[in-house]
Amino acid sequence: MIILMLQGCAKDLPAGDFCNLYSPIYMTDTDSELTKKQIDKNNVIWFEMCR
Repeated sequence: MIILMLQGCAKDLPAGDFCNLYSPIYMTDTDSELTKKQIDKNNVIWFEMCR
């Protein structure tokens, strides 16, 4: 679903698949709880698709 959203709004994506283009994001102690939840959500998609 994320890939479809990217294709819908971006015209000049580099060649390759999601696993080649995305890397996990690491949070810090200063990140808000909302930011940490958003990071977790993105990283779960990467983990499920690419590991």
